[in-house]
Amino acid sequence: MNESEKKRFNDRVCVGQVRISADVYITSGMSESAAEVEIKVPNEDYQKELELYERICDFALLHGEDLQGLFQTRSYYYMSCFIRNTDAFKQVFGEYDALKPLFNHAKGDAAEFLISFPERSNYEAQEPVKDAFLKLIKNHVKTLDEITWHSFENRALTGETEGGGIDLITKESFDFEDERDKITTLSREDFVQYTLSSAFEVDYYTTPLFKGAEAIGEIDGFRVFYNSRGFYFYWNEDTEFLLESWLTYPSYPYGWLS
Repeated sequence: MNESEKKRFNDRVCVGQVRISADVYITSGMSESAAEVEIKVPNEDYQKELELYERICDFALLHGEDLQGLFQTRSYYYMSCFIRNTDAFKQVFGEYDALKPLFNHAKGDAAEFLISFPERSNYEAQEPVKDAFLKLIKNHVKTLDEITWHSFENRALTGETEGGGIDLITKESFDFEDERDKITTLSREDFVQYTLSSAFEVDYYTTPLFKGAEAIGEIDGFRVFYNSRGFYFYWNEDTEFLLESWLTYPSYPYGWLS
């Protein structure tokens, strides 16, 4: 990890929880999880679990690559890093009973190990922030003139999308093409609520969002913005909590990829 990634890791991970996946190749360029374990340290009295957890953290900081958010559960967003030196990981952790499933799954040699930590965040405060954000943008979206709204509608119906994927909560597959008519079947207020998304993002992701944006309100001292390229957003620079609502969903907003 570089220094920025190490700082993010040290500042944001939830102490005492880690998930580790042993990934194996299913094709020459694609891998999937063959086995997964979760280590939890309920409190400081669990010395054995604490020692293992701390060793995993140290190993991740030393050998982890490509720290990024890859998945979420109903409770947490996770930061994950890849351990590509699988032999070193086995040498250090091969004798721990709690990690034996990672090495004894009989599905082939590990291509990599994925170590994932839940981010530290104030989940209790998310819903009030989301409610306040929705109230602001629902009031604002009603004021957009018809020409502007029709341009977003056209973008939603014809613009480029990511294609599809797997819902991280339900695990069901979806196709963004099936979402294109939402802008025509929902009211404006319902549409911005439908397209609401949340994540934890660093400043290099959020900086481009401010180009062409105007503040339309604030929540607890952090501003809510409307960007004429076709989206609303709120970013708390202290917690790195980001809310977005795309007015061109499921297509990328104008200039999103430039």
